[in-house]
Amino acid sequence: MKKLVDGIDRISEFFFGKAGKNLLSLVTLWLVFISITGINLKTREWENPIRIIQDDVHLYYIYLPAVFVHHDLTFGFFQEEPDYQRKFWLSAHPETGVRIPKMSMGMAMVYAPFFLVAHYFVMPLTGAAGGVYAIPYKVALVVASLLYLLLGLWLLRKLLLSYFGEAAVSITLVVVAFGTNMLWYVTHEPAMSHIFSFALILLMAVQTQRWLAKPGIKQSLLPGLLFGLIVLIRPTNIIFGMIILFMPGKAVYRFRERVQFILSNYRGLIIMIAGFLMVWAPQLVFWKFASGSWFYYTYGEEGFFFGNPQVFSSLFSWRKGWLVYTPLMLLAFAGLPLLYRKQRGLFNLTAIMLVLLVWVNASWWCWWFGGSFGNRAYIDGYGIFAFGVAAVAQAMLTQRFRLLRAAFLLITGFFVFLSAFQQWQYRQGIIHYDAMTRAAYSDAFFETTLRPDLQGSLVDPDYAPGVKGIYYPPHEISKAERQKRNYRILINRPYLEEYLKNSAGNDPALMRRILAASPQTDTAAALEKWVDDKITRMWK
Repeated sequence: MKKLVDGIDRISEFFFGKAGKNLLSLVTLWLVFISITGINLKTREWENPIRIIQDDVHLYYIYLPAVFVHHDLTFGFFQEEPDYQRKFWLSAHPETGVRIPKMSMGMAMVYAPFFLVAHYFVMPLTGAAGGVYAIPYKVALVVASLLYLLLGLWLLRKLLLSYFGEAAVSITLVVVAFGTNMLWYVTHEPAMSHIFSFALILLMAVQTQRWLAKPGIKQSLLPGLLFGLIVLIRPTNIIFGMIILFMPGKAVYRFRERVQFILSNYRGLIIMIAGFLMVWAPQLVFWKFASGSWFYYTYGEEGFFFGNPQVFSSLFSWRKGWLVYTPLMLLAFAGLPLLYRKQRGLFNLTAIMLVLLVWVNASWWCWWFGGSFGNRAYIDGYGIFAFGVAAVAQAMLTQRFRLLRAAFLLITGFFVFLSAFQQWQYRQGIIHYDAMTRAAYSDAFFETTLRPDLQGSLVDPDYAPGVKGIYYPPHEISKAERQKRNYRILINRPYLEEYLKNSAGNDPALMRRILAASPQTDTAAALEKWVDDKITRMWK
């Protein structure tokens, strides 16, 4: 392998000069980008009425129609437009009546240049139907995602080449782009936030290195602006502020020296904070206008359980375990000892980000993050975790034993194929979006058709207990068991109704609660309603 790579380098240098020495990773980058662009052109998700602007994207995107189409930041138009109400929900503030999107406006800022091109140029030229959900707007978001993918891969290549060889960098680019669930989020749900965060975090890392080399005003402002945008896109990304502390520069990394550097360049730190606040200013002003407070928590009862993180489930659950559906990211962990021996600065950054991101993601009440392929919340950190992947690739490619090198390439290739194949299965519904179990995974492994029996072992997560930090309650049962239970309820409903009525009649305290819940109805009607509600809940 080493001889092959050296030969490619010599041929590249002959034809392209010194720039040709890095041709292998450059060709890999462009092949990856062109392939992913080709997948988008083939699937044409923007033609599907319910794709691209979907799920969380509605709440990222709605700021743009509010400003540029409806000119109404009270979001009063939401109540008047049935098309919006069919797609998502906006809660009104109890005192001001202003509707406040659940998501912050970071993604709207990222979308804005692309949205404006579609709104002021493409839409007038094409006259496309569909309002703010018309195809030109969707295509604009897909183009945004692809350009951020290209930016992210370009920056990742640039950073990796500072520490690793051409072949290791090329393999790492393939692993990150095709061997992880990031592929899904640049081909089928490209407007989600993850690929944008991935690229911006890498850009912040590069700008931090420039600041370390020359801590001037411009070099100080850019990391602050980028950090502000990264956090505004996804507030939990505040942990990537560790890049300022731990990103290695050209000198040998030492934590004490980094702290001393930051303190001695306190003016630069102040400029960074100012840049951060500049990005956040529109959001803070909007919250103040909409709620009367500078900070407004939009997630209601949803929150974190930092004392009860579901670490094992987040990493290894059959439902949505990160390393079950993206097993190649085990290389990020395997690379830590190698980084510790040879790149201590990269080790510190990678290890700290792995620990923090796992802890934060596992502490969120919905640790499986709703419907998705694998655990999507980890994608944001792939640019940092790639250092560990590259360290393993470098170590294996420089092995003296050809068999080990060949085994590494074969195993890596298999898992890249497996990841891409499982994402195809996910698109076909063979892998479920949030109800997978060990049995379901085993039954679906390398299946190419969606058979009815594959659905029987699925188990829907119970979201209501999850909000309270209660996971896997006893009433989470498989779909097959639920069908049997519901059939028993159906054929025995008369007996069940009589049993419940008798139980209520023999329990005065329960009867008082039933009557208190329906004060406007008579006793018989209140009891009938309670029985019906009880059976309905049992049916669910």
